[in-house]
Amino acid sequence: MSRVRDMLRGYYGKVGDDDPSNDESLDGAGFKPEKHVKKLFAESNLKNLVSKTQDMREEIKQLDDSMQLLVFQNYNKFISATDTIRQMKGRVEGMDKKTNELDQNITNINESSDVINTGLADRRTKIEELNQIRGLLKKLQFIFELPARMQRCIDQHCWTEAVQCYISALPHLEKHSSLACFSKVHVECTALISQLKVSMEERISDDGTSPEDIAECITLLIRLHSDPVSLRNAYITSRDRCLELQLIRGREALTSEMGVLAAVDMLSSGFLGEFKELCRSYKSLFAGEDEEENIIAMEQLRDFTTKIFGEFFRAMAEVLGNLAEQPPDLLKALAAFNDNMAEIDSHVPEAKLVEAADKIIWGAIDNRVGSTFTGLEQQASECLKSLERATSAGVEGVAVGKLVNSEYESFVVHIQAALRTLSPFLDVGQAFMNHFTSKVVQSISSKTNSLFVGIGTRALSIGSDIANDVPDVIAGPTFAILAAKICRELEQAGVEVVAEKLQLYCANSNDAIEAIKELKSDLSPKLAQMSTELMTQFVEIAGHMLSQEVARSIQAADWFATNDGAGDCLVAGDFLKVLSDTDERISQLFPGRRATKPSWRSLQGKVKSYNFNKAIAKDIDKLFAKKEAAFSPLEFKRDSILSGIVEMGLKTLIECMRMQTLGTPGLHLIQIDTYVLRLILRGFTDQEGVVDSMLDETISSAAERCLAPAPLESQVLESLCEPKLVKLLD
Repeated sequence: MSRVRDMLRGYYGKVGDDDPSNDESLDGAGFKPEKHVKKLFAESNLKNLVSKTQDMREEIKQLDDSMQLLVFQNYNKFISATDTIRQMKGRVEGMDKKTNELDQNITNINESSDVINTGLADRRTKIEELNQIRGLLKKLQFIFELPARMQRCIDQHCWTEAVQCYISALPHLEKHSSLACFSKVHVECTALISQLKVSMEERISDDGTSPEDIAECITLLIRLHSDPVSLRNAYITSRDRCLELQLIRGREALTSEMGVLAAVDMLSSGFLGEFKELCRSYKSLFAGEDEEENIIAMEQLRDFTTKIFGEFFRAMAEVLGNLAEQPPDLLKALAAFNDNMAEIDSHVPEAKLVEAADKIIWGAIDNRVGSTFTGLEQQASECLKSLERATSAGVEGVAVGKLVNSEYESFVVHIQAALRTLSPFLDVGQAFMNHFTSKVVQSISSKTNSLFVGIGTRALSIGSDIANDVPDVIAGPTFAILAAKICRELEQAGVEVVAEKLQLYCANSNDAIEAIKELKSDLSPKLAQMSTELMTQFVEIAGHMLSQEVARSIQAADWFATNDGAGDCLVAGDFLKVLSDTDERISQLFPGRRATKPSWRSLQGKVKSYNFNKAIAKDIDKLFAKKEAAFSPLEFKRDSILSGIVEMGLKTLIECMRMQTLGTPGLHLIQIDTYVLRLILRGFTDQEGVVDSMLDETISSAAERCLAPAPLESQVLESLCEPKLVKLLD
């Protein structure tokens, strides 16, 4: 390895050592054989010396072989180079003689040329003068023949040649207009050009003229310095008719069987192709060096573009407004329309066609979203009609709980299907839809809000009609609580369904997340309020029915007729019937069981009747007695709903008693009814204190209105109430 390193060092030089004589390696300049041999004898044994000798012999042999190979490879090159040098030497030896001969020939030619030029100088001058005269005569001949030539060109419809002849001759005619002959030609040519201008203007106005001929006429009129504004107007007017014709043809070619993508292509291809050709021709014709004139020309093109594309956009809006198309197909058509308009906008950016196209695209999308939600509104209307029919008078045995769940689930399925249908418009993979996605989300959120609020509003309107006994109302009292349940489900689950779908289809985009937050924060409280209002309507309707029965019973009672207390209760049966029927209906909506209530038998003797013994101090007691709080606010629970109905019935009972005049038998009847109600109502509400307080107020009012109050004893009262309770409850 050291030997190889030394050889390399000998070839490349030792790094950092500038003096070659310091290199004492075997191939170095400073190698000393005696020193090297002495070093080998001193450091190596016989075996190593023999090995070293053998290595050197092999290296010498390798170097000899390499030298022979090098000589062999370059021998032919050396021979070829020698031959080439020998040939060049032979050729160069005769070149000097030929060069001298060529130089002598050139000198002779120059001398002969000088002699000839000197002899022909006078003649050449005369020839040039005659040639100039000939040119002038040709020009004069051209000018004098110009009217006839122009007339012939005009007759043959070679208008470009006629104009070219006129323009080329015009400077000379104007320069020499003082001469009568030139003036006459000038007048004739001007008259011909005026007639030609009229003919070209008529050709431009002709509907049958091709765009190429129109462009030719415009070019010639520009060269004749016609008014550029008038020319641009004439050109635009002529092409306007072509564009309108293309639009009419596109509309006529549309068929009901044609898909929206094919319809967009049919309407666009001819019209847009014609318009692109118009822009190209317009710019080539009217773009000049005058910057101010160019600005005016582009303004005219912009105004025309805005006008003609207004008609195109109206036709395209009709095509894209086809509600029979599926959103994926509509999306492809919108993408094609968007690409077309992006290309056209590059021709006339001042017209801002992309912005106008975006409005058409958004109109088509919003129209599709609106039509989808119109279908959902119809579904919601059918849902409410089903509830109306199920609760109408004479309909019995309807499982309202299952009905509500079925209608709600069906409605949610339709919502999910609608959102799935609209999902292509939320696809962030569609590049051109990126700046529409947030608007689509907002539109869906807004329409969802309107849809859900509309359900609640319609339900409240129907509930109000029920409460006011409006004629021709199909729905019954239970409708309000069923609608309240629907609104409650929409608040707790329906809004979340829409939010999840929007978030899924929008790939959790920031716009979607913000719209979802806004939807939840705005819609959920509205639905909660509406469900509460509907529940309140139901309580008021049921409470009103109970109040009517109570008032009817109180007014029909004979408060002075003698009785033994064995008859039916006056109002307890009304309370029990209304509350039992109501509880049975709403129990299907609230599947959870109410708190277990003690039976009336276990309450006998524990529930005290009104204490008449304190009648003397009753006024003082009223002042200082701690009154029970009113019924708790309504909640979406069975007990709370029934408590609201009980409250309305008891208030009616109190007010009715305050307007009656009773005898002792009548007082006994009220005493029996209030005690029975104390036991019955405990099975429907857990607010016993408020119930007892209101019943105490009822019996107190009856005692005040009694002419000869003589209440029943507690034992007698309980014995009279027991058979009534058995009859009512057992």
